[in-house]
Amino acid sequence: MNGLWNIQTFVGNFFEPAVGTLKKLPLQFSPKSKRSEERQRIDLRESLNCFSMNQNEEGDSKMETFLEVLRQPVVDIHLLRSLSWYGVPDELRSLVWPLLLGYMPVEKKYHMAVLEDKRSDYYSKVARYFQIQKLNDDDIEIINQIKLDIPRTIPKGISMEVLKDERIQKIMERALFIWSKENRMTTYFQGLTDVFCQVMLVLLSFYDKNIYNGSFESESLSSKAVFEVEADTFWCFSIFVDGMKPFFTQNLHVGIGQAMAQLKGVLEIVDEEVVNHIEKEGLDMSHFSLRWMLCVFTREFNVSHVSRIWDTYLAEGEFFMADFHIYLCAALVHNYKHQLLKMDFSEMLTFLQHLPTDSWTEKDVENIIWRASILKETEKSIRDFCTVAVFLNLITLIAAAQLVNKALPSSSGKNEEKDKKKM
Repeated sequence: MNGLWNIQTFVGNFFEPAVGTLKKLPLQFSPKSKRSEERQRIDLRESLNCFSMNQNEEGDSKMETFLEVLRQPVVDIHLLRSLSWYGVPDELRSLVWPLLLGYMPVEKKYHMAVLEDKRSDYYSKVARYFQIQKLNDDDIEIINQIKLDIPRTIPKGISMEVLKDERIQKIMERALFIWSKENRMTTYFQGLTDVFCQVMLVLLSFYDKNIYNGSFESESLSSKAVFEVEADTFWCFSIFVDGMKPFFTQNLHVGIGQAMAQLKGVLEIVDEEVVNHIEKEGLDMSHFSLRWMLCVFTREFNVSHVSRIWDTYLAEGEFFMADFHIYLCAALVHNYKHQLLKMDFSEMLTFLQHLPTDSWTEKDVENIIWRASILKETEKSIRDFCTVAVFLNLITLIAAAQLVNKALPSSSGKNEEKDKKKM
């Protein structure tokens, strides 16, 4: 095959036209849904028209494998997860993530219908919270906090011009506020802007690939594209955070405390030496891993590397991504074991809070993901072995007790012998 055989044509045909009549979007700024099938396909084709075709042979093969799965009328989600565990091609991530998250259905013919419906639902929420209902003091406090956090959100590896765009800032402000209103059990906290931004950047790459290489121009995004990204990011972010729910409970201290305990438990099983050293120096897990949990590595790695790590998280599935995150945290600590064993409290704290990941390559990221996977399997094997050992010991004790009971004469037997002697 010649290169990637028309990725533009694939993307153009990836979405089927909407089935049935869709409800109209309530707000004036909502994108119109009265487009012909041909117009839809042209728009989608043009969105990836400039993607580079210069891939190496291995990259070509990987891309073709993904495309073969995605072009089926019904996407094999299990196969897609298996492929995505090893990384999703950058050009396809904005299509694959919504599928892995369950935001888009696996049936291709329903894609446009579902997207239009979910976007319409989101715009209704915007109207309800910003036009119909009045903001109370608590609402204003949340919005002000989000506005303070947005300038502090500095994703590594992209042009800062992206987040200087007022429309992009408005996306984050509106969507995060609505999320906080819709999720009463999970309060807004600093760090969510980083997580939201990572999802948004991946979805924005569908419309402008230059978002990663520093030449992004905000004028290249149409108003329609901006509003579609806002709605899609809101839903994908919501599903992702649901997958990380063990960390983000109503009582944040409880959720994070449980995550710290789980991290310590994994390290105690696979590397007790480094845990003992950390405790000996008086360093607590929360001193360095709190940000890892709340920001899900968005401040430890650049956008490209975070995307690669999250590929594996999403491939693990909504109910298992939080657990794999713990193993990757443990893998990071284990990776620097020899350096940490030579450090005191202050040196370890500084080192772990500012990991030397800026110079990491894609190979380094792949290695740490594999380390996390190995730790996961190792811990599982040890726990299974311990469970079997306890079970076998229990059986042995029961058998020994039965033998002892048989060997010792019963009290009733002794009484019978005494009665016979008296007679």
